[in-house]
Amino acid sequence: MRNKQLNQSQKASGANFSVKDEDDEAFAVLDDGLGRSVSFMIIGSGIKAIAVGQVAIEATIGMNDSGRCMLRVPKGDNSGKITGHCEIETWQFRKKTLESLFFPNASLVG
Repeated sequence: MRNKQLNQSQKASGANFSVKDEDDEAFAVLDDGLGRSVSFMIIGSGIKAIAVGQVAIEATIGMNDSGRCMLRVPKGDNSGKITGHCEIETWQFRKKTLESLFFPNASLVG
């Protein structure tokens, strides 16, 4: 579906996205044109996203006090020490993990 939304510049750069099933508990979203990917793995009651060989984000599934299904991600202080967890929606997890793959120059936009 993402391929249908590519602009001319992205098409010219060779961007072409696909999904590859690794096994029953893992899959990867690939940019075949630029050779980049984000892998997702189910681990117990959580999910881990890995981009360029580094863990981009880990989350565990849970329910908040309002009864909504949420993902809990580690929250760190300025030194990187984990000080707790924060809750995010599933769309926020997808954004955090896939935005740099789909929009590699997004950080350049104010």
